[in-house]
Amino acid sequence: MQRIVIDTDGGVDDALALLLALAWPEARIEAITTVHGNVPVESATRNVSEVLHIADCGMSCAMPRELSLVAGCPAPLLASPVFAADVHGHDGLGGWIRTAPPRDLSNHISASKKIVSLARRFPGEITLVTIGPLTNAAVALREDPDGFRSLKQIVTMGGAIREHGNVSATAEFNLFADPDAAREVVHGGIPLTFVGLDVTHKVEFSRERLELLLGSRSDLRARFLRCVCDRMFSFYRPRLGRDIFFLHDPLAVGVALDRSLVETQPMSVDIETKGELTRGMVVADRRPWIRSAPNVHVCVSVDAERFLDLFCRRVIDFQPARSAASFTGAG
Repeated sequence: MQRIVIDTDGGVDDALALLLALAWPEARIEAITTVHGNVPVESATRNVSEVLHIADCGMSCAMPRELSLVAGCPAPLLASPVFAADVHGHDGLGGWIRTAPPRDLSNHISASKKIVSLARRFPGEITLVTIGPLTNAAVALREDPDGFRSLKQIVTMGGAIREHGNVSATAEFNLFADPDAAREVVHGGIPLTFVGLDVTHKVEFSRERLELLLGSRSDLRARFLRCVCDRMFSFYRPRLGRDIFFLHDPLAVGVALDRSLVETQPMSVDIETKGELTRGMVVADRRPWIRSAPNVHVCVSVDAERFLDLFCRRVIDFQPARSAASFTGAG
């Protein structure tokens, strides 16, 4: 059993990543925390609540009976937030009409403190999977460095080494949205893996595959998948010329739970925080004559077809159980 905490900014591929984690038998999700990014943190938290309702995974999921959902940082460490409504829609879920009943999501603990409390409760067991900006992680590191370093590892969807950026010529969105936080975490002394655009751009999900698997289904999960995927297809169609999008965040969850999906290389990495053209850029020192100590495992190749098959079986073909798992808004 692998204990994970998922830190998310509430967009479409975040939702797909959560559905994958909830359907992964070997995963025990200890908490979900939210952060600014694709949408404001309040919207991200509502979106996670909606996904948990849709997942309706019941007793078949290996997760706690009460899964904590905790809101986190509304803005980067040193700047104003940037959002991605053009990609995910104004609500982060492509205009999906919410179906979850109203819930009390008032928090009595911050996301950063929740992460650290779980790390201290299960030292060396918790994998923190960040699929949004790294602000919550950086704040947790500042507040309780020893507790934060009790994490087993961090798996981050972020960055690009050999691949071009997706929010600028040089930067991937999650690191661009808070490069200062990313830099602090990179130097935080915790085992860290970057699942970046070098591998996520190789995992293409197509409309053809979606429709083949969903067929004539009209259940809640099928309607949700069609809605959110349609949003992504419409965004990428004018850019790529076909109905596909990339499974960025789901791959990060996959790597956290099955490292054999990717090949990694240890690298000495830093994050550019001030560059006019390079804000959020991952700078990897690959000069063979410089003996810098590696601080990040960077994913450099992926078994894309095996991951796509796994994703489709567990997210698209998954048949929800009757009873939904409950969750709490507080820690």
